[in-house]
Amino acid sequence: MNVQPFAKTDFSHDVHEFVASNFLFGVDATLQDDASFLDSGVVDSTGVLELVMFLERKYNVKISTDEITPDNLDSISRVVRFVASKLGAVSESSVFEAVAKSTPAVGRAVAQRP
Repeated sequence: MNVQPFAKTDFSHDVHEFVASNFLFGVDATLQDDASFLDSGVVDSTGVLELVMFLERKYNVKISTDEITPDNLDSISRVVRFVASKLGAVSESSVFEAVAKSTPAVGRAVAQRP
């Protein structure tokens, strides 16, 4: 089974939509991909934690405290690069295991594979 990576445009769209609906209340005409969330006042420190929780739920990644930095989370572009790097580190076997846990029929098939 080949695991296809998410397209960065998918990440960008998801993050843009989340930020616009949760912090700009749907008014996102001026939100640029490279604009700093903190410098522009779009997201404050509490908002960063909300963004982290969104990313962990949406992409099933674990973000450690030391990864919560402006380098990783201070713009749409930075979030996209960060999430892509987190998901790029996921091995095919861990994807099999995650799918197996969530889908019993797949779990049985995975357990039987060589």
